[in-house]
Amino acid sequence: YKFIICKSGTWSFVFWFNFSSFQNNKFITRIKTNNYIINYHWTFRHKKSTNKNVVVGWFKYLGNSAIGDGTDLVVLAFLTEVFGMWYMLSALLASGVASIIKYSIANKLIWKEKKRTAKDEDYEWVSFFKGLPWQKRWKRIIANIVKDFAEIPNGSAGKLLDIGCGSSPQGLLINHDDYVGFDINNSKIRYMNGKHLLNHNSFITGGFDEIQDMVLAESQDTVICIEVIEHLKHMEVVRQGLKVMHNKLKPNGKLILATPNFGGFRGKWMDKLYGIFQKGAYKDEHQLKFNLPTLKELCEEMGFQYIESKIPSGADMICLFQKVG
Repeated sequence: YKFIICKSGTWSFVFWFNFSSFQNNKFITRIKTNNYIINYHWTFRHKKSTNKNVVVGWFKYLGNSAIGDGTDLVVLAFLTEVFGMWYMLSALLASGVASIIKYSIANKLIWKEKKRTAKDEDYEWVSFFKGLPWQKRWKRIIANIVKDFAEIPNGSAGKLLDIGCGSSPQGLLINHDDYVGFDINNSKIRYMNGKHLLNHNSFITGGFDEIQDMVLAESQDTVICIEVIEHLKHMEVVRQGLKVMHNKLKPNGKLILATPNFGGFRGKWMDKLYGIFQKGAYKDEHQLKFNLPTLKELCEEMGFQYIESKIPSGADMICLFQKVG
């Protein structure tokens, strides 16, 4: 609708030039340029970064305008000459058709957004708040379960360590005394630090080795590791990670793991569908596959006691463990 308003505003200035002997090409070009600037700063303001070369974008916009104006004239002639429609009504309909075509071309050609992938610095944040409806709903289901587990039994996770936090906000939704998020992707950490979420929150670039060096032993009340272990290349790396988590937790501290459930039909098919409909997402990076019995056995082997789990729709496992001793 913003595009149509811009077009209508421009049309009010150039309308009489299209039907008078005083048509001035310089003036028309100036109006087209103004229209381009308005669209750049208003209609497509959320996509400015996709039109990095404003000059090239301007030439594309002029070409798009020529296509739109040509369409406008063709439809106008067709409606008036073939159907004998009243001229002003024909002009209105033709302008509407041309506006739709011009907007579609501008949206796809000039301000086309690049395809989002899991490597984008804001991928998790945008998916949580602005993703597809089913994507937002699913992330909220998992986040709510993680929050419930983390706040057992007194409504707070205490000192909270989030391993593989990415740019996800879900760890911040948990009531806590202190939060530290680690991720190996430095751009995601910069993105989160750029949000200045500094109320007992910090984000640090690093993996298991950095966590081992930087976080004091037995200093954390809760450790969460959400949708991470399936991306590790070898089971030995998972064991290394669990050893670090065990070392950082206080006695009887809580560990919450979430990972796709490959122990059931629905979990396997959800993973396949995710790969089909969400190209560029994390599904393509899944290296290891777990089911509840194998995950329980692995964690118990590393010094944790299984407490409970939830598997919404059979697709993802969210498991609560407790450090033994």
